[in-house]
Amino acid sequence: MKIRAAVAVLFTVTLLASRLAAGQTGAAPAVLREDLSGTKLPHGEAVVPAIGSEGAKAGYLFRFSDGKLRSLPSVQQETTVANLLERARKEQSGDVFYSPKNGGTLVVVSGKATNLGTKYLYELGAGNMDGPKDVAVAEGHTPGAIEGIKEGQVCLIETTAGRYAALRILRKLDSAIWIGWVGTTDGPEAGAPKFAITRGMLVSLPATGMGNQTPPSVTTPMPPSPTTATATAPAMAPPSVPMAPAGTPAIAPFFDTYVAQRQAMIDMRLKLIKKEAKTDREIVAKSQAMEELGQLGAQEAVTTLIDEISFVNVGVKKYSPTTMHPAVQALRAIGKAGSNGALKAIGELKLEAGLGNGDGAFLKTPEYKVHLLTLVIKGVEGPDVTEYLLAREARKADEAHKKMYELGQAYLKQADD
Repeated sequence: MKIRAAVAVLFTVTLLASRLAAGQTGAAPAVLREDLSGTKLPHGEAVVPAIGSEGAKAGYLFRFSDGKLRSLPSVQQETTVANLLERARKEQSGDVFYSPKNGGTLVVVSGKATNLGTKYLYELGAGNMDGPKDVAVAEGHTPGAIEGIKEGQVCLIETTAGRYAALRILRKLDSAIWIGWVGTTDGPEAGAPKFAITRGMLVSLPATGMGNQTPPSVTTPMPPSPTTATATAPAMAPPSVPMAPAGTPAIAPFFDTYVAQRQAMIDMRLKLIKKEAKTDREIVAKSQAMEELGQLGAQEAVTTLIDEISFVNVGVKKYSPTTMHPAVQALRAIGKAGSNGALKAIGELKLEAGLGNGDGAFLKTPEYKVHLLTLVIKGVEGPDVTEYLLAREARKADEAHKKMYELGQAYLKQADD
């Protein structure tokens, strides 16, 4: 335990020092790329120039079916933007283009898309979802326009070829956007979208610009629609950690990447355990997320784990409070911060009349939570120190809260892990 605590302190100090040195205190968390090389579905990355920019002269309309850029039909031939997009849909010229206006706008040519918020593409395989809907656009705005897009945001799209695709904004500049994307081999005729995406490593982006991704490139092109021919696209090398700029230590990118990956993993797991788990799959995923937060030593997860202290993993084969309740194990693994949080939480509970009724009602009672929180402290501090801490807090507490600490002392004498 002492070694783990020392490592946690060292990591925290090093992280703070690195952020201060880089002037990053308070900066937004970095958006990470996903290595999708293990995914069998069509996928890739592309840089899509902003319409009207210098880079758009070679094309700005991205098409998922072959990963290439094209231009919209000639403006002179169409009288309105709506007519222009309608023609692009019929000709299957492309699927999305980008404008820096209105905080960054992604225009979906089919007009059907859903903003799924900030997440990773591999998370799309975790559950069922509805197909993309007609994009709601204010009067006078471009049809199919999703305005105010942000880095890390994922959009589910129906392509002009009648397939599903999901894109994630990796970087947004006035001149272009850098996207990662995954497509499906079917569309609305097959029902709801199904994305079987292999989870890969998360790697950092180059510090500025679009890296070496000047032309769009894909790893596996999407299958053509019945009215289009198969196109061959250049292969994309798996993402890698960028090399350090000249004059900087070679080890720095690797540490920065680790820090960004660790925070991203913590944020993702915190988001998952705050959701209610009903199915067996959801319960297993939530339990695993708690366990992994403990392995990461995520002190920022202590409050959330305490809120979920009585959550039960129904898949355990051997009954005991520590094996049944993954939050107990996670708080123990976090160490001193978990112990301190548990000690404080006991003092915030109050005895209630009765043990409750209904399925699992006892698990939600303050009495049972005190039992579990006491086991957290015992697992970190040992029985003797735990007894001292509970007695000390009982002496300081008012009458109502004193009873909770005394209850913890009683559990300590009789309860096994």
